[in-house]
Amino acid sequence: MANRRKGIRSAFFRDAVRLKKDPLRQHLSGICELSQAQTTILLKHLPAIFSGATGRDKARATQTLAETVGGDAEHILQIVSVLEFLADQWDVYEDRAEDVLCDIREVGLLPETKAQCARIERFLKRFFRFLEKDSERRRRQRATSSVLPFLLRVDSAVDYRAVFQTAFNWSEDDPNRYSPSCQEVVPVILLKFVLSGNDHPIIFQCEPRDLEMTIGRLRAVQREYQKSQMLF
Repeated sequence: MANRRKGIRSAFFRDAVRLKKDPLRQHLSGICELSQAQTTILLKHLPAIFSGATGRDKARATQTLAETVGGDAEHILQIVSVLEFLADQWDVYEDRAEDVLCDIREVGLLPETKAQCARIERFLKRFFRFLEKDSERRRRQRATSSVLPFLLRVDSAVDYRAVFQTAFNWSEDDPNRYSPSCQEVVPVILLKFVLSGNDHPIIFQCEPRDLEMTIGRLRAVQREYQKSQMLF
């Protein structure tokens, strides 16, 4: 305790009163049921889950982890869920591995058996060291996604529009006698940009030439971004 940092303790410690301790303790204790090889594989695959750009990427990485670790898939996914919870509570500016581990001890989430407690602590130390290293990525991510909305995903579709040979004149034509003539349909490209914190996505249509120009511009700015990284 004498070596604890000064200031605010971890969010995990502050929120402990609202946590369902029994399930958390149970899932943490489940780490003891994994072999050393399984825990190593588990930690190896966690970065792909935490750094997944989309929910689909995270789901795919989680499925790969469960299949690679082997054993009871539900049990593995429960452990991953607890680790994701701990990662969400992790303060990328303040938290340190030893401090958070001390908080976990004090809120009574470790098993009473010394052998199990020691094994879980060894695992958590390795996991928290990973979170410490991942904090740099998360700080950069937070910096790049703050203030302005950021792109969540791009959806696309090809629509078809009817080409009419006639045009309705609202001031002269009788709608009951209007007989439009349609001889063909033409494809139209539709794009939807979904941004963070935006309930109204940007939806527009474009021609193939416009799409090619946009793709070319995106490839160009990708190269510009790669070149700018070399400056630091």
